[in-house]
Amino acid sequence: MSANDTQGAKPGTISLADEEAVKQILVRTVFGLWDIVSNLTRLRPSKRERYRVTIFGSARAKPGTLAYEEVKRVARALAEMGCDIITGGGPGLMQAANEGAAAANASERNRSVGIRVDLPFEIIKEVYPRHLAQLTLTSSVNVEPRQGPARTITSLKAGVLLAFDVRGLVALAARSDCVFELASQVGDFVAPGDPLFQIIGNADVPTDSLYESVALGVERTMEQDPALAFRVIVDIASKGLSSAINDPTTAVLALDQIHHLLRNVGGRRLDDDSVCDAAGRVRLLYHTPDWQNFVALAVTEIRQFGGTSIQIARRMRAMLDNLVQTLPTERAEPLRQELELQRRSNERCFSEPEDCALAEISDSQGLGGKP
Repeated sequence: MSANDTQGAKPGTISLADEEAVKQILVRTVFGLWDIVSNLTRLRPSKRERYRVTIFGSARAKPGTLAYEEVKRVARALAEMGCDIITGGGPGLMQAANEGAAAANASERNRSVGIRVDLPFEIIKEVYPRHLAQLTLTSSVNVEPRQGPARTITSLKAGVLLAFDVRGLVALAARSDCVFELASQVGDFVAPGDPLFQIIGNADVPTDSLYESVALGVERTMEQDPALAFRVIVDIASKGLSSAINDPTTAVLALDQIHHLLRNVGGRRLDDDSVCDAAGRVRLLYHTPDWQNFVALAVTEIRQFGGTSIQIARRMRAMLDNLVQTLPTERAEPLRQELELQRRSNERCFSEPEDCALAEISDSQGLGGKP
């Protein structure tokens, strides 16, 4: 070490060139940190915290099967140890976990919490109950629901429109001899003072009943919002296609699920925006996404963010080609428009003719599948 290296150094300073001294400092420091952590772990809260164990699994497991009985036994043992059991509210292994927790002989009262899981396909079936081949029940009813004066009911608070009580609103409109139109779509943010309902006809309706018939919350849920299922999966694909993550295979897997959702939605009537009472008179109007909305939501951002990925281009084409072939002909036009946009995107993003030709091939795996 030269004189210049030590000039101006503080007393007790150790040069990095002195390997033995550096090693001793590191060892002492690490062991000092270990002592700190060891001392901190001696601290305990003033009261014992409860442990919660989550158990999820197949909803198809039947009572008496090995999996069902073993989950039941484990849940009972955990409950007897003082654990709360968190599981689903459905059948199968979730039911086994709830039964095991209920049968526990615990010294302290434990809890079994069942969480309902809304599956996208079930939400689609609930919001759009009729298949495309079925006639609408209101097709033969000659009613003009928008006649008469309208009264606007505004929201008293801010929140996202989560759900509304269809049966309750229809019954209330029938009793009041009027028509309710929900001003916002499920999933929309509503601010205080924004229109919530339009009352057409007899405007003498108790507003408290209307406010009680809608649910506003902090963020969207899939209660009556099938578009949210698409939104969540598209966001997963978009993150996978970001430059920070660069994982197009995750986006391809997301497209697998979007493909199934689009096929499900495309086979259903999406014009169920009016509900009649028992006498066949329209009593409730509301807004839902149409087929073009669903296609744009499912495809646009993934096509844009994945423009330079041959995997995405091929998987997207496979999905769109399949939907054109399998869905009713009235669903084909928006799909063909997306195929044309995908073709133009390929021409723009792949300068090499060979890459562009490769991107134009349908492949359900993105890359590696048989065209």
